[in-house]
Amino acid sequence: MNLWLNNFFSKNYRIFLFILFSFGVFGTLFWDILIDPNNVMFTTGGDGLKNYYVFAYHVANDSSILTFEGMNYPYGEHLFFASGNPFLSNVTKSIAFIFPGIVDYSVAILNLFTLLSLYGVSLFSYLILRDFKVNFIVATLGAIMIMLICPQVNRFGGHLNLGFCSFFLINWFLLIKVEKRGTLLLYALLFAFNLLCFLIHPYLGFMNVLYDGVYLLFMFLFKRLSTVRLL
Repeated sequence: MNLWLNNFFSKNYRIFLFILFSFGVFGTLFWDILIDPNNVMFTTGGDGLKNYYVFAYHVANDSSILTFEGMNYPYGEHLFFASGNPFLSNVTKSIAFIFPGIVDYSVAILNLFTLLSLYGVSLFSYLILRDFKVNFIVATLGAIMIMLICPQVNRFGGHLNLGFCSFFLINWFLLIKVEKRGTLLLYALLFAFNLLCFLIHPYLGFMNVLYDGVYLLFMFLFKRLSTVRLL
């Protein structure tokens, strides 16, 4: 019996249990949106409504990857300045060439992307806590509580692209792996993720790059000082 329990609570089973429990909490909180994401909007005014409009218009009508033609006629506007989420909108636009009907689900795509980024807060908080050898139950409860108090939820009603809640935690998780292993693949993943953040919103990419630069600089200086002391 004890052997079975040990196997059940092994690493793979623990992550499965965490996902099951945390997604249950997450699904309960946002059930109304998850079951009908195309008919719900986080806001119907201000910059939030503009985000929905820019995203949907770019997917359905724009002829250029980075030019938004739905304002500033006849010149258009750069998609970054219009907060059009260049990454997600252009991925959706590309898929629309194969499945044209997807353009009718722009609201659902933006809503689900935003909500899944919030769930990513709990997932990557858990992975980071476990990486620091925090107890499974404490890590599970802590990760869910971090998701529940995530301040970027307040951005859902105004700046959806800045509501990509898990951008910093994913970046931090990759940095931890870079520090431990330092492989070229991990550095490439870190670079690719920060580029993706820039393509969601430049502020996100800038904050990550600034943090990474300071983190890696101090890590380099610490190692150099440690080497000098050993000599």
